[in-house]
Amino acid sequence: MPGRSFAPSERFVAEVASNKLRPAYVFIGDEVFFRDHCRQALLQHLVSDDLRDFSLHDLDLSEVSLAEILDRARTP
Repeated sequence: MPGRSFAPSERFVAEVASNKLRPAYVFIGDEVFFRDHCRQALLQHLVSDDLRDFSLHDLDLSEVSLAEILDRARTP
């Protein structure tokens, strides 16, 4: 069935666009395209351009502890 592999990411984008958000998301997988697609939807619908420097953190668990990531997530 063509396009079936896109279904989870398209469903996520539709949820974000309709503001049906969950408390947290973790993007895991080998396919960078799908992660980037979902990340772009979050940025487009939730973070205005003028606030991205203050409200967006791109962190890698191989470089930053989970405790630090959670601490940043709790910081207003």
